[in-house]
Amino acid sequence: MKIALYCLVCFLLFPLFSPQVVAQRGGHTRPGERVVLNVNGVAYAWRFCPPKSATGRDSNDVRGFWLLETEVTLDMFGDFVRETGYHTDAQRGDGGWGWSEPMQDFAQDRAFSWEDFGLPQSKNHPVANVSWNDAVAFCAWLGRKIEKEVGLPKAEQWEHACQAGTESEFYWGSDPESAVQFENVADASLAQIFPDWATICADDGVAFAAPVASYRPNAWGLFDMHGNVREWCAASAIRGGSWFSRPHTSATGFRTSPAPNETNYDLGFRPIAIGLETHIAP
Repeated sequence: MKIALYCLVCFLLFPLFSPQVVAQRGGHTRPGERVVLNVNGVAYAWRFCPPKSATGRDSNDVRGFWLLETEVTLDMFGDFVRETGYHTDAQRGDGGWGWSEPMQDFAQDRAFSWEDFGLPQSKNHPVANVSWNDAVAFCAWLGRKIEKEVGLPKAEQWEHACQAGTESEFYWGSDPESAVQFENVADASLAQIFPDWATICADDGVAFAAPVASYRPNAWGLFDMHGNVREWCAASAIRGGSWFSRPHTSATGFRTSPAPNETNYDLGFRPIAIGLETHIAP
């Protein structure tokens, strides 16, 4: 009888002391809070981006959301393709873009796709040569896997996450030359290959894409927001810079809106998720 009573008391009191439930009962999740979910043996790390009220030039409130800590990797996208048999727009069309050794330049060819763009890559490199349509298909699949709402971030959500509480052109300040400490952008290494391209003078020793999370994150723990690969957002918009981006196109507010089936060697994405508070670890 005593054992049964003890078990009942523990059952009733456990939620009061569970770190997960306490976080929910308090109604607050810390900016940059990290949740890691495992999908088919692949780890997806998410960071919480807190709500933001409309102020200044911002016309919309931004509710709290979770953004993938890194850009989607080859490992992540490959898992999606293997499970679904998905073929990308580039594979169904005229091919992707990649490095042509004979031309010593980038070119479009059916030999290039998300798997191969003519340069060495690891499973932790960001996936590229994916269209907006491909990114949306991946997000739908991932949402089913984790049983949460997953999609591409709206422009204002992406910008809010990139700034991480700052108001400057870049989350580290306004000096593009400082980018090599934080981001993989067009720099002196790339200028050695493309001497006529506008780059910063600083050099991080990396000319092309780097494995995700190779550089320092912003204040909310998000990597590569201004560099490595550009990122698809909702409504077929592209935000952020890449290893090939000129300094001004890497700034927080810069955006383009190409066709949803466009692909390129420096174009990838990262998804947003809603409701991951239930996965907050002790």
